[in-house]
Amino acid sequence: RWKDFWQGTFEKNYVTVIPHGGPFAGDTTVKIDCTLKDAQIRYTTNDTEPDSKSAVYKGPFEITKDTTIKAIAFVNGITSTSVDTASFYRLDGRVPETPGETEQGLKYSYYIAGPNNAGDFEKLQPVKTGITSCFDRSVADRNNGIALKFTGLIEVPVDGLYYFYTCDAGGSKLFIADDIVVDNPNSRWISRRSGFVSLKAGKHPIKVAYWRADQGEVFYSKERKHEWLMVEYEGPGIARQTVPSNVLWHVPGNK
Repeated sequence: RWKDFWQGTFEKNYVTVIPHGGPFAGDTTVKIDCTLKDAQIRYTTNDTEPDSKSAVYKGPFEITKDTTIKAIAFVNGITSTSVDTASFYRLDGRVPETPGETEQGLKYSYYIAGPNNAGDFEKLQPVKTGITSCFDRSVADRNNGIALKFTGLIEVPVDGLYYFYTCDAGGSKLFIADDIVVDNPNSRWISRRSGFVSLKAGKHPIKVAYWRADQGEVFYSKERKHEWLMVEYEGPGIARQTVPSNVLWHVPGNK
């Protein structure tokens, strides 16, 4: 009896827009679920309140522009749920570069940095430059008091929304062209951050700036050295993974 009482008090019936809003690229498919059996879902796509005269939900549908969806469920003509609202906004994809001849790999610059200028690249002079296959921290020959800058192009196969992730002990920023996508602030511990950007298929400028001031030894084993700087991504048809070397390019020469 007590179980029935508490369930009757706290269990509610819901109508839910899925996904529940947010950014999308190109178009996206929306569906509406309801916990009530034999419910009739009605919805709007113009930010107005749904009622018994609103459109009847018949199955998943696509949206291609900024849209606010509001949905409610009726049973026997009686309102049986609260209104669920989901706002979507479209991000137009960045147009890719046409860089001409490219070669695989990234350009890197390695700097020796002190505690007060580790992230200030304009005041630093590189002690070593070269080409590396990926975002490889091991191009530095010391653990602390360093700064690294990787520049090049990343190639994406299809138009869509791409998520980038950085994990490091120090600080880092990831740029697509001139836009900061991931800002990972200074930290003596492992710090993880993420961001997203809408890209059209092709090659786009990418830059990762990483620094670690002279703060003493890191607080985890050297066997995990590969985790001192990790750059991952995911997107349409791409599961979250370390950015592979076969999608990273650079323009040869000094360009």
